[in-house]
Amino acid sequence: MITVMGARGHVGNKIAHFLLDDGLPVRVLGRSARTLDDLAERGAEVQECDLLDTTRLAELLRECSALFAMVPSNPFTENYSAEQDRFGVSFTSAISVSKVPTVVTLSSLGADRLDAPGVIGALHRQEARLRALTGVRVTALRPVSFFENLLAAVDQLVQQGSHVDSIVSDLPIPMISTSDIAAAAADALVDPDWDGYAVRELLGERDVSYIEATTILGRHLGIADPRYVQLSYADMASVLTTIGFSLEYSHHYVDMTRAFNSGELTEPVPRTSANTTATSIESFAASLSVAGSPS
Repeated sequence: MITVMGARGHVGNKIAHFLLDDGLPVRVLGRSARTLDDLAERGAEVQECDLLDTTRLAELLRECSALFAMVPSNPFTENYSAEQDRFGVSFTSAISVSKVPTVVTLSSLGADRLDAPGVIGALHRQEARLRALTGVRVTALRPVSFFENLLAAVDQLVQQGSHVDSIVSDLPIPMISTSDIAAAAADALVDPDWDGYAVRELLGERDVSYIEATTILGRHLGIADPRYVQLSYADMASVLTTIGFSLEYSHHYVDMTRAFNSGELTEPVPRTSANTTATSIESFAASLSVAGSPS
């Protein structure tokens, strides 16, 4: 049995489907079973679980051969970092108690750094917890910005013909489809040929600037003159808090974009055939409906 946390999200849901496609027994965890009906219909075992309930989580992991683990991110919580740490401590403890032998975790490029910027700092701390486990082989996937992060931009483009962020407008940065992350995770969950603590960086099909991404998305959405507007860090943080994100998360977010803009996140990691994945932003854009949601 392979257990998948975060099976409602973009990555976890796709991992579960990939594993089910291969005929493997899959257990998916969620706060509400109703949100995982698509997986239940395909034969996955659905279990409701609060990830802060370490005892319950450990029970569900006993006898499992592998686990996909990720710290859920809630940009609306006022104490973002503290909540991230509570989740991370809970499921790391459950892994230790249950002795699940194989763990694949979702991390991020830059999580190796002691000064990991913004939201990546919590992932650095979580990798350290997992690295300290004994008797568990762990693969940390370190992708970059998801194409799916642009869904908010799609909504803005549909509504007003432009979208905003604090990334330098013409700076090519690596972007990736969550399908490619999920495929890498599914492979690692069933791969017997590794041991210890492994890291796999995932840089997507190619580097894409926000101007290029806006143009491609706008073309597929039928928008005549799509525009990207680069905001200052302060203005971007203000936009995020205006839509309800917590002040802490908003500051973490712009700290991360600052690290992209400086090159400190991406320049130390050269693109290779091993970290380049297949799905292009054109393919992602083609999957979107005019309403701005996956078709």
